[in-house]
Amino acid sequence: MTERSSLQRGYFLTVAAFALVVAVLGLLWPQVLPQALPFQLPPLHARFVGALYAGGALCMLLASRSASALEVRTTLDLTGLWTGTLLLMTALRWDDFDHRHKGLWVWLGAYAVFPLGRPGCAAPRGP
Repeated sequence: MTERSSLQRGYFLTVAAFALVVAVLGLLWPQVLPQALPFQLPPLHARFVGALYAGGALCMLLASRSASALEVRTTLDLTGLWTGTLLLMTALRWDDFDHRHKGLWVWLGAYAVFPLGRPGCAAPRGP
């Protein structure tokens, strides 16, 4: 069993914090969410996005409390898939974004860095 390090727990808590910001804004103040994210959303969609990010934040918080790398392998795979897909979709729709929006650069930074932190947290794959 591979034990969790403080750095790995910090990774999970950092990702959870970013997800919680989106979750709280989306669920409680959906009209404010477009100020944080680089795209416009109607209130119902903002609440849905907030709910998705609340689920992601919960996964990250639970992963930060795990004892072994094996317990969080699925969470890491889903995080990599989620962030990678959103980064790819952002790249494919690049012209649709307001490049002066500060949220766009936070978005790109987070979705580029979070997958990079993933390999150090992964459990060794066995037969």
